[in-house]
Amino acid sequence: MGGAPALRGAPALVTFVDGQGGVATRSALDAAGITGPVAFADASEVVCDREGRPTGELREPGALDLVRAVIPPLGARERLRLYVDTLDAMAAAGLTGIHLMDGSGETLEDLASLEAAGRLPLRVVAPMWIKPGDSLERV
Repeated sequence: MGGAPALRGAPALVTFVDGQGGVATRSALDAAGITGPVAFADASEVVCDREGRPTGELREPGALDLVRAVIPPLGARERLRLYVDTLDAMAAAGLTGIHLMDGSGETLEDLASLEAAGRLPLRVVAPMWIKPGDSLERV
């Protein structure tokens, strides 16, 4: 895996737009304890080179979740500030609506909070993530 000079060795995870894959820096892989191939019950994969070293490519949510598990969570105030900054920039660029492919209850609560405060400058569609095995209650 090549270096990411702009990150100066910082751990980072970038997910692809489809949410099914991504790439992680060497330091992010190290923080997650990923040193080689990982067995998954599904189609998830930590892509490795011929010598069995992770390349940084992570396929499917199971592999992504290994790195996500070591990312410190943002507090509510920080999340809302990031939403406001990003949505305001999108509106300033002329966008009027977006699809937010997150689908978590936390995201919907954050969006409702922003809307109640008059800080939601775009129409937002946020489909819920429903996974195999989710209970009928959750659905």
